[in-house]
Amino acid sequence: MVWRSRLFDDLDRLRRGMDRLLYSTSSPAYAPAEATRLSDIRPAAPPVNVYESPETFFVRLELPGADKDSLEVNMTGANLTVRGRYAEKSEEGQLIRAERPRGGFVRTVWVSPFADRDAIEASYRQGVLLVQMPKTKEAMPRRIEVKS
Repeated sequence: MVWRSRLFDDLDRLRRGMDRLLYSTSSPAYAPAEATRLSDIRPAAPPVNVYESPETFFVRLELPGADKDSLEVNMTGANLTVRGRYAEKSEEGQLIRAERPRGGFVRTVWVSPFADRDAIEASYRQGVLLVQMPKTKEAMPRRIEVKS
């Protein structure tokens, strides 16, 4: 059927146009040297996990190759922001494909308004930044006695 092949041609043209649009607006620090498809483009922010225990909130960011001295961690309200730069390493030869992140990054995540801002600690080991935020007393479970 002729109409069916035109439909798929149109869809393929649309996909290629979207790939070009999204590639042109993505962060160059995460784009490969010769990105031609949307699937070749890396996300613009480092991956993060946020979890909690009964007493503490945890934020774990994967930052392989980040320069420890460039890391900056800030808490504003319930939002945690991490800024930094990946260490620049000179490579020999011409770069054909670049998938490792380069340049600067910023990542902001909502954690909780019940994090104790004065007791936040951060550590960076083996490419992973771990931020620990103890909960405030208001966030802790409180047992309420039932009276008769």
